[in-house]
Amino acid sequence: MKRSIINTLNELNARIMGHVAVMSYGYCQLCVKADASSILGFEQTWNGLPRKIEDLADVYVHTEEGDDDKLDLFPKRSEYLPLLAKGIVEIHPEFKQDLLTFEGVDKEDCDNPDAKYLRLIMPEVNKDRRDVIMEAIDLLYKQCVAKLDALKVKYGVMITKQTATSDPAAVKEAQDTLTEQIDQGKEMCENLTAEKRKEVEDAYQRYLTQQEHSGEAQKKDTRIGQQLKMD
Repeated sequence: MKRSIINTLNELNARIMGHVAVMSYGYCQLCVKADASSILGFEQTWNGLPRKIEDLADVYVHTEEGDDDKLDLFPKRSEYLPLLAKGIVEIHPEFKQDLLTFEGVDKEDCDNPDAKYLRLIMPEVNKDRRDVIMEAIDLLYKQCVAKLDALKVKYGVMITKQTATSDPAAVKEAQDTLTEQIDQGKEMCENLTAEKRKEVEDAYQRYLTQQEHSGEAQKKDTRIGQQLKMD
């Protein structure tokens, strides 16, 4: 295969990966589980200079089952707390913010055991939120696939021109490689989309289960209250 064709296919692959990465990043912004990628867009100004999240805080993502909807921001300086809270509201107003204090820390092992930090809690996935997220997933997926289709057409034309004087076997090899790369990109899109859909659906089912248990508990409390009145 000619070096020029190899370079073209490498360029195509890079652009495919770029579009898939953009779609994946979009999915990270549709928060169900806590994900540090969701706050990469954070930017605030401190002392006249732009600051990213990593400049102001250390990030801890909870991964334990049942607790994986939480993300903690530990400010590198206490003065950063208001700035952190403001920046999070601007990029994710749906996040619940709790101001917490370190507890149970040995003062001999910690310079500032009373330091405060922010806990971000992802919103519950009720039916309305589930529907909104699913629509957004569909949109991001379709946009990515459309861009891959456009790349196939554009680079197909480029490959055709570059193989104009090549033998049929070389032409077929180049076109087959192009098609394979596009198909692999689409497969990645499909896998990421299926994974995100499952994440959302699982969260919605947890919400329904919690609501059911809450309703049963309320009914039980009502029955007990009525029994006490009768007694």
